[in-house]
Amino acid sequence: MLVKTQSQARMIERVRVLRLAEKIRKKERRGSKTEFSAKFSRQRNLKIGRRFEWNDISVPEHLTFNQKKRDECCRFFIAIEYSVSHGKNVRLIFNDTKHIALDALTFLLAKIQKLRWIYGENSVTGTYPSSRRVERVLTESGFFKILGVRSRRTYTKGAIRYVKYRSDVKLLGSHIEALKIDLLGDDIQLYKPIALKIVRAIKEAMSNVSHHAYQTKSIRTKKMLGRWWLNGHLNVSKNELSLSFYDCGVGIPKTLVRKYGMEQIRGVFSLLPIVNPDDAQMIEAAVELGRTGTLKSYRGKGLQDMHQLIKLVGEGSLTIHSRQGSYHYNYPNAKSKNFEEFLEGTLITWVLPLNKAAEIADSLIEVDGVDDE
Repeated sequence: MLVKTQSQARMIERVRVLRLAEKIRKKERRGSKTEFSAKFSRQRNLKIGRRFEWNDISVPEHLTFNQKKRDECCRFFIAIEYSVSHGKNVRLIFNDTKHIALDALTFLLAKIQKLRWIYGENSVTGTYPSSRRVERVLTESGFFKILGVRSRRTYTKGAIRYVKYRSDVKLLGSHIEALKIDLLGDDIQLYKPIALKIVRAIKEAMSNVSHHAYQTKSIRTKKMLGRWWLNGHLNVSKNELSLSFYDCGVGIPKTLVRKYGMEQIRGVFSLLPIVNPDDAQMIEAAVELGRTGTLKSYRGKGLQDMHQLIKLVGEGSLTIHSRQGSYHYNYPNAKSKNFEEFLEGTLITWVLPLNKAAEIADSLIEVDGVDDE
């Protein structure tokens, strides 16, 4: 009886030690693991009966579509889509990332949401960034929300006021109102003539998506038909407003032909009938051409509104990327360029100094009036 009691005691002690060791290991794993994909890595793929295997892709140190980094940025996104479409689950590694520009952030949010809709929720995940600045950008833009993961931190308002992205398949007045509230709050005043031009530009971009951007035969899921994404931030110290708009449709060089016809587009550049403009020239033509065939007076003014506003203010920029072309207007210079890599859809980014814009608000009333709601 004594032997049995000692054996039981040893067994109980061994179980206690094993449980304690397992508890310590779990605590260590929680402390050292920075990947928010941890909950996925412990799941099993029920179809094939084994754990997920991640294809790690490092996010560039500077994720941006500027002239120097555009091709590198495009290759990064192409690598993500290629891996996912070939049956690999991608994990984005943010360890070396120090900066994510607004245009690349908008494209990143759209790309991940699209891939997760088409290939499943486990197709793309990532790691928490090493940079606090990058983590804040991802948190406040809604990146973690797309992945269904809680952010590690909450932030108070700082020098840059971010907004969570917005995405929809139709245009609602509530989108515009919510965006103004998020960006401007009660402490930043946006004069009505300026607000009208900005709102009209956004409406034009959204309307263009619903009328021209998508081809039904290329849509993999109904959620994508007519889908757009809108993102932005306000640099409070500089009083500078930045907005980025994206759709993953066929792109301006394709939609422009349907809207205007090739002869009218060639006329913008005085091209011979046998010469077709390249992607960069097509984007430039979209900025130059003012009217569409919809017979609605507000259509076709969006890009021209922002271009004109930047010109009148004498500061700011308008950048458009679509397919292999780009157009960049940074007052007073405009530049079109073609690149090696392909960018799906159309990505538009506006930057406007609000304090400078306020100085010319009265002249905008004379030009446009104030009745265009």
